[in-house]
Amino acid sequence: YGGVTTRTVETTTPEGEPVTITRRVRYQHSTVLDNPWLRNTDYVRNLMLLPEADRRALLEGDFYIVEGAFFTEFNRKIHVVKSFKPPSDLSLLNAGDWGTASPCHFGWMAELSNGEFHVFSEYSTRDADDWSKGTWRNATDVADDLIRIEKRNEYDVSERWLDSACFGDDGTGTNVGEIFHMKGLFFQKSVKGRNLKARNLRELMKVTNNHSRLKIHDINKYLLWEIENLMTDEQDPSRWDERGSDHGVDMLQYGTAKNVLALGGDALNHQKQEAYRANRAKMDAMKRRRA
Repeated sequence: YGGVTTRTVETTTPEGEPVTITRRVRYQHSTVLDNPWLRNTDYVRNLMLLPEADRRALLEGDFYIVEGAFFTEFNRKIHVVKSFKPPSDLSLLNAGDWGTASPCHFGWMAELSNGEFHVFSEYSTRDADDWSKGTWRNATDVADDLIRIEKRNEYDVSERWLDSACFGDDGTGTNVGEIFHMKGLFFQKSVKGRNLKARNLRELMKVTNNHSRLKIHDINKYLLWEIENLMTDEQDPSRWDERGSDHGVDMLQYGTAKNVLALGGDALNHQKQEAYRANRAKMDAMKRRRA
């Protein structure tokens, strides 16, 4: 479990001479429940009575949970899987949340035949030292990056969802959505709603019999970091604190909205209408190119 890694440590001998020590190590995950001399003791029963964050850390070995985190149901053992390439016959959807000073975040995902919803990979413009900040990359360059990624990975993308704010008139004559369209990336307007997105993602993350529909591949480091570090809004515990970095989480909601039972009828109709408009725009663009 976890594979073999190489660790190198710079230290000194008792005589003060510098020395480099290299060892190959394997991480073997285990908890107190794996210890037959401890698992039926009062020590374990006392751990079960601790607050959730402390209990999951000390009893279950889950040290990713953050006190006050919004998605308390998220568990790496259940929701995270080792990355694998999507089946060649699987149509993916691509969703994105736009940002310049704040990072933009795009992801490729799909529902498998067993009902699991997998997030295969991500693209984000994040500052190397502060992941909550963007790199001011423009829409044309981002579109080129997305096209290169899809070509390199042979992704078959059948639908796209983008933050609906990207289709507004900002006074420049061309909005972000139109730039993507000109590049051949035909995004549809996302369904938005502050209460809707939290409810939908909780429904998708729901754990039943130690299983969840949502599976995030382990290469999605930015998305995993956001899910685990988004804090609860102190004024409204039903929402997350939007002052934190939530661009990847918004992306996930845009891409999964119609795949969650909590999605209402009006929102679903909106999604269908946007899909129709996007397909018409794609067909019109192809006609213009042939002409």
